Amino acid sequence: MSNYHAGIETISSTGLKMLLQQSPAHFHRAYTKERPTQTKAQTFGIAAHVHILEGVDAFCKDYAVQPILDKRTKAGKAAYAEWLSLNGAQQAISEEDYERILKMNEAFHSHPEVKRLMMGQTGQAEQPISWRDPITGANCKCKPDWLAADTSVVIDLKTCESAHPDDVQRAIRRYMYHLSAAFYLQGIEAERLRIPQWQWVFVEKKEPYAVAVYHPADALIDDGDRLASRALDIYRTCSKRNSWRAYDDESMEIDIYRNGKE
Repeated sequence: MSNYHAGIETISSTGLKMLLQQSPAHFHRAYTKERPTQTKAQTFGIAAHVHILEGVDAFCKDYAVQPILDKRTKAGKAAYAEWLSLNGAQQAISEEDYERILKMNEAFHSHPEVKRLMMGQTGQAEQPISWRDPITGANCKCKPDWLAADTSVVIDLKTCESAHPDDVQRAIRRYMYHLSAAFYLQGIEAERLRIPQWQWVFVEKKEPYAVAVYHPADALIDDGDRLASRALDIYRTCSKRNSWRAYDDESMEIDIYRNGKE
């Protein structure tokens, strides 16, 4: 776990979503113990973010492209051992995945709306922002994917299987992207005293590497604010009591029907 994600003294949008979608016990376990090793898909997504938003030099600091080798042969084993001795401190990215990242990078930077949003702009990627929530007093933090230096626009990059509007709507609901957007906007306003435009840029991970840009409706951000507030209340209560329970101890009524329909 990176230092940024360790500990429960401050809360991120990922932690807020875990409090709502799982439980305080799950949140406490994830942020006070060693988190699970990244999946291949997670590594790919983070590597793509770094390459697209921070550039090839930043990518090469943390990642190394692993050549295709037949490790069953003596020559392949020797070549792999040599590669590992030179790049063992970095995370391995396969040649195939690297080619995909290069094509996604090209698709992102050649998209007309992305070019319009970033044209003539200097900006920073993954710069930490911290603030104190005025209602709960919680110490909060976020790292916008890319924030313009003049705080006019923030770009949140999403790598995905499909950037079609229907699939994006489902992803927003499932992963609570609107909670993150609302929470980040709160932090940016608190630190920079300005609310930027929020833009999601979805980039598909396979041919034709299609790109779609979306901005949230006001009502969506309002709902994200409500969800963030509810999660912050849970976080405050658990922190004050130093009690991070999972689910209710008593029996809970449950139903799968709404308005008489399944």
